[in-house]
Amino acid sequence: MRNYFICIIFIVCSCNNKKSIVLYEHNGICITRIDEGVVSKFYFGKFDINDSLPSHYVESSFSGLNSGMDAYLIFKPNHVELFVIMADFKTRGGIENIKIIDNWVNYNIHDKYSGNYLNVFRLSDHLPTEQKINADNKSNIQATYW
Repeated sequence: MRNYFICIIFIVCSCNNKKSIVLYEHNGICITRIDEGVVSKFYFGKFDINDSLPSHYVESSFSGLNSGMDAYLIFKPNHVELFVIMADFKTRGGIENIKIIDNWVNYNIHDKYSGNYLNVFRLSDHLPTEQKINADNKSNIQATYW
Protein backbone atom coordinates (compact mmCIF):
# COMPACT_ATOMS: atom_id res chain seq x y z
CA MET A 1 0.00 0.00 0.00
CA ARG A 2 2.84 2.37 0.84
CA ASN A 3 4.47 1.79 -2.57
CA TYR A 4 1.16 2.51 -4.28
CA PHE A 5 0.88 5.85 -2.45
CA ILE A 6 4.46 6.80 -3.39
CA CYS A 7 3.76 5.98 -7.06
CA ILE A 8 0.66 8.21 -7.06
CA ILE A 9 2.62 11.10 -5.51
CA PHE A 10 5.37 10.68 -8.13
CA ILE A 11 2.89 10.67 -11.03
CA VAL A 12 1.03 13.75 -9.78
CA CYS A 13 4.23 15.70 -9.21
CA SER A 14 5.81 14.73 -12.52
CA CYS A 15 2.76 15.74 -14.58
CA ASN A 16 3.32 19.44 -13.90
CA ASN A 17 6.94 19.56 -15.11
CA LYS A 18 6.30 19.49 -18.85
CA LYS A 19 8.39 22.07 -20.71
CA SER A 20 7.13 23.71 -23.88
CA ILE A 21 7.96 26.75 -26.03
CA VAL A 22 5.61 29.01 -27.97
CA LEU A 23 6.62 31.87 -30.27
CA TYR A 24 4.04 34.62 -30.89
CA GLU A 25 4.88 36.84 -33.88
CA HIS A 26 3.14 39.88 -35.37
CA ASN A 27 4.47 42.79 -37.48
CA GLY A 28 8.12 42.11 -36.64
CA ILE A 29 7.59 41.69 -32.91
CA CYS A 30 8.17 38.30 -31.32
CA ILE A 31 7.35 37.08 -27.83
CA THR A 32 8.92 33.83 -26.66
CA ARG A 33 6.98 31.88 -24.04
CA ILE A 34 8.64 29.06 -22.10
CA ASP A 35 6.35 26.93 -19.95
CA GLU A 36 7.62 24.72 -17.19
CA GLY A 37 4.78 23.23 -15.18
CA VAL A 38 2.61 26.02 -13.76
CA VAL A 39 5.21 28.73 -14.49
CA SER A 40 5.38 30.56 -17.84
CA LYS A 41 8.08 33.05 -18.76
CA PHE A 42 7.55 35.61 -21.52
CA TYR A 43 10.58 37.17 -23.24
CA PHE A 44 10.56 40.06 -25.71
CA GLY A 45 12.34 38.66 -28.77
CA LYS A 46 12.90 35.30 -30.37
CA PHE A 47 14.78 32.75 -28.26
CA ASP A 48 15.44 29.04 -28.25
CA ILE A 49 15.57 26.91 -25.13
CA ASN A 50 19.32 26.45 -25.70
CA ASP A 51 19.93 30.21 -25.95
CA SER A 52 21.21 32.24 -23.05
CA LEU A 53 17.92 33.81 -21.94
CA PRO A 54 17.74 37.46 -20.84
CA SER A 55 17.33 38.28 -17.16
CA HIS A 56 14.38 40.57 -17.93
CA TYR A 57 11.03 38.88 -18.61
CA VAL A 58 7.47 38.51 -17.37
CA GLU A 59 6.66 35.49 -15.24
CA SER A 60 3.21 33.99 -14.83
CA SER A 61 2.32 31.39 -12.22
CA PHE A 62 -0.77 29.79 -10.75
CA SER A 63 -1.52 27.22 -8.07
CA GLY A 64 -2.23 24.38 -10.49
CA LEU A 65 -5.38 23.08 -8.79
CA ASN A 66 -8.66 24.78 -9.77
CA SER A 67 -6.65 27.56 -11.35
CA GLY A 68 -4.91 28.43 -14.58
CA MET A 69 -3.55 31.18 -16.78
CA ASP A 70 -5.77 33.41 -18.90
CA ALA A 71 -4.68 36.69 -20.48
CA TYR A 72 -4.81 38.75 -23.65
CA LEU A 73 -1.55 39.47 -25.46
CA ILE A 74 -2.04 42.67 -27.48
CA PHE A 75 0.62 43.67 -30.00
CA LYS A 76 1.38 47.39 -30.32
CA PRO A 77 3.97 49.01 -32.67
CA ASN A 78 6.93 48.81 -30.22
CA HIS A 79 5.70 46.70 -27.32
CA VAL A 80 3.01 44.28 -26.18
CA GLU A 81 0.38 44.58 -23.47
CA LEU A 82 -0.66 41.67 -21.26
CA PHE A 83 -4.22 42.06 -20.01
CA VAL A 84 -4.38 39.64 -17.07
CA ILE A 85 -7.60 37.71 -16.52
CA MET A 86 -6.30 34.94 -14.28
CA ALA A 87 -2.87 34.00 -12.80
CA ASP A 88 -0.15 36.00 -11.13
CA PHE A 89 1.95 37.98 -13.63
CA LYS A 90 5.11 39.78 -12.46
CA THR A 91 7.98 41.51 -14.22
CA ARG A 92 11.49 40.26 -13.57
CA GLY A 93 14.52 42.41 -14.27
CA GLY A 94 12.78 45.62 -15.34
CA ILE A 95 11.40 44.64 -18.75
CA GLU A 96 9.93 47.63 -20.61
CA ASN A 97 8.58 46.05 -23.81
CA ILE A 98 5.89 43.98 -22.08
CA LYS A 99 3.36 46.01 -20.10
CA ILE A 100 1.16 44.17 -17.58
CA ILE A 101 -2.38 45.46 -17.14
CA ASP A 102 -4.16 43.82 -14.20
CA ASN A 103 -7.37 45.82 -14.18
CA TRP A 104 -8.84 44.37 -17.39
CA VAL A 105 -12.48 44.78 -16.30
CA ASN A 106 -12.34 48.55 -16.81
CA TYR A 107 -11.19 48.08 -20.38
CA ASN A 108 -14.20 45.94 -21.42
CA ILE A 109 -11.68 43.75 -23.21
CA HIS A 110 -13.90 40.73 -23.89
CA ASP A 111 -16.45 42.76 -25.85
CA LYS A 112 -13.84 44.95 -27.52
CA TYR A 113 -11.98 42.09 -29.21
CA SER A 114 -14.53 39.26 -29.46
CA GLY A 115 -14.38 37.70 -32.93
CA ASN A 116 -11.81 40.23 -34.14
CA TYR A 117 -8.32 39.37 -32.86
CA LEU A 118 -6.37 41.39 -35.46
CA ASN A 119 -3.45 42.20 -33.16
CA VAL A 120 -4.61 40.09 -30.20
CA PHE A 121 -3.82 36.62 -28.93
CA ARG A 122 -5.63 34.98 -26.01
CA LEU A 123 -3.21 33.10 -23.75
CA SER A 124 -4.07 29.98 -21.79
CA ASP A 125 -2.19 27.44 -19.71
CA HIS A 126 -3.99 24.74 -21.75
CA LEU A 127 -2.46 25.08 -25.22
CA PRO A 128 -5.16 23.21 -27.19
CA THR A 129 -7.76 25.60 -25.71
CA GLU A 130 -5.51 28.54 -26.59
CA GLN A 131 -5.29 27.39 -30.21
CA LYS A 132 -9.07 26.91 -30.53
CA ILE A 133 -9.99 30.28 -28.98
CA ASN A 134 -7.61 32.14 -31.28
CA ALA A 135 -8.75 30.27 -34.39
CA ASP A 136 -12.41 30.95 -33.50
CA ASN A 137 -11.66 34.67 -33.03
CA LYS A 138 -9.58 34.97 -36.22
CA SER A 139 -6.29 35.99 -34.57
CA ASN A 140 -3.68 37.41 -36.94
CA ILE A 141 -0.86 36.49 -34.56
CA GLN A 142 1.36 33.68 -35.80
CA ALA A 143 1.91 31.15 -33.01
CA THR A 144 4.46 28.36 -33.31
CA TYR A 145 4.28 25.57 -30.72
CA TRP A 146 6.92 23.01 -29.75
